[in-house]
Parts: sequence; structure tokens; C-alpha cells
Amino acid sequence: MDAKAKKNLLIVGAVFLVLAILGSALSQNQKKNSGSAREKQTSASAGPELETSVPKRTDYVLKDEFAHLLLDQFNSALLVAGITVTNTGETDLYLPSGTIDVEDENGKLFGTVSSVTAYPQIIKPGESGYYYGYTLYDGPLEENLRPVPHVQPEKARKSGISLPVIEPEIKVSFGRYHFTGRVRNDSGQDQSMVYVVVNLFDSKDRFIGRDRTILHNTLAAGDTVGFDLALYPPASLHPFWKYEIIAFPYTFQF
Repeated sequence: MDAKAKKNLLIVGAVFLVLAILGSALSQNQKKNSGSAREKQTSASAGPELETSVPKRTDYVLKDEFAHLLLDQFNSALLVAGITVTNTGETDLYLPSGTIDVEDENGKLFGTVSSVTAYPQIIKPGESGYYYGYTLYDGPLEENLRPVPHVQPEKARKSGISLPVIEPEIKVSFGRYHFTGRVRNDSGQDQSMVYVVVNLFDSKDRFIGRDRTILHNTLAAGDTVGFDLALYPPASLHPFWKYEIIAFPYTFQF
């Protein structure tokens, strides 16, 4: 092969080399653009980002706790304890059952009131619910008792239903207080296990006790039914200054 042919062969080889390099670069650029397009398409198909909402604050205060011994008409001792819960947060609270330990003046366990319940069960921000319970006591009578509550209000998973109480009255019959009236079901649906509760307060608006009754039959939507709630010990042993009557269907938090 003469010198001229070798020169032409080198030129052709160089041209092919340049074309190969350009082809490789073009292919990589197409892949990159294709990947970017897919990313943009995926991002676009995902839609706008959801705004993260700030959880509403759950908070409460416990106040006006009490514990003392009461003697009923048979001279039997009852250990009574209670406490008020006020919703200071931003969401509804559910008040599950709890326990209240009672200590003597030396800080020693005097007794335990188990399964204390609170009514109303669900309280809105700014509202209060009232834990209350009692147990029979057989032992020396003591004063200066101190309650140690073990209650854990939690965020409500259901909305509370309050039924209006109309024509409320208080009367005395056979030496016992009776609270009467009627409950109207304006919830728009039938309600079963309807509780009627009377909460008692002293002259300083502090909760001191309660009693309750349960309507026997399902209360149909739009229907109205009467009740007669008589106070029995220990509620009847509390001298009270004022009262409130509330009605609601019992709520299970699940």
C-alpha cells in the first residue's frame, strides 16, 4: 500500500471514530432527557402535595378532688371519692373509667375506689366532666383523707350526643329527693342505653356527687319519654346547693 492510500485510510478511520463518539454522546443525552421526562411525568401524576395539618392539642386539668367517709341510714360506712376534669385543649375528650386511691393524713393507703366513672363521657373544649365512685368500708372512721386519682382522659374518637331534658323538676317524696322530667330524642336516630344523670354541686359550684338512671326502652327518633330519678346513698347523703340533669346515649370508645 502506497503512502497516499495509507493517508486516506487514516482519514476514514478518524471520521468513523468521531462519528462513534458523537453517536455515544447523543445516546446518553437522549437517555438523560428521557429519564428527566419520566421524573417530571411521575411528579406530575402524583398530584399536589397534601398539606400536613397540625394535630389539635389534647389537654385537661384535674380539680376539686375529694374523698371522705359517709354513713348511710343503716350506719354503714361508704368511702366516696370524686374529681372534676375540665377540657383545656382543642379537641373533644373521652373520659374512660379510672381508679382513685385514698390516702390517710400520713400518706398511707387508706382505701381504693375502683371503676370510677365520669359523666358526661365526652366533653368539648371548655366543658367539664365528673368522676365519681364509692365502695363499702369496714374499719375505723378517719378524717383528712386525700384522693390520688388515676384517670387518663383521651382524644374522643366519636362525637358525643346530648339529648335535651325538658320540664325538669325536683320534689321530695317519702323523705327522698326525686328529679323528674322528660328526655327528647332530637338526634335523628333511635337511641338505646340512654342515661339520665343528676350532678350535684355545693354553694361554690364544686361537684360533690351524683346519681343516675337508665331508660329501659330504646328511645325512638323524635320521641319523648319521662323519667323519675330518686337519690339514694351515697348521693342522697351529700347536702347540695344546685344540680344539673343531663341525658345521653352511653358511648363505647371503639
